[in-house]
Amino acid sequence: MFFHCLFLCLSFHNVTPYPIERLGTCVAVAEEAEEQSVPAELVIALAYVESRFNPEAVSRSGARGPMQVLPKYACDDDVECDYIITGVLMLRRWARRAFFKHGRHKVTDRDALAMYHGGNRPRSRSYRYADRILRLRKQLKNEVRKWK
Repeated sequence: MFFHCLFLCLSFHNVTPYPIERLGTCVAVAEEAEEQSVPAELVIALAYVESRFNPEAVSRSGARGPMQVLPKYACDDDVECDYIITGVLMLRRWARRAFFKHGRHKVTDRDALAMYHGGNRPRSRSYRYADRILRLRKQLKNEVRKWK
């Protein structure tokens, strides 16, 4: 799994260069995505858009880590929060909520990403955010195909 994730992150670096010292964070994000059965390409693109894989990122709203998790909503006060694990888990939870909200047999990644960004009532800005991530994922998949 490690080498596959490393390959994905190096391929993504070809698509959209990011600071190479953050390669380890990218690999950790990809490994956690695979561990939770979430497409690694999708989570890599999400973490890139959120923080450029910066493990120390903190937004004005208090979101933290490479996945920009809001600790007040996603983490227990008593336990130290792993922002990568929690971010992937939150994406999975938003996908499940989108499924129940839209009543579809298959939830689109676009819906889950928009809700990750905008909560229960994502607006057009959240769907533009989702589209940006989906474009990056597609570019990554195309880059990976070149090497196969």
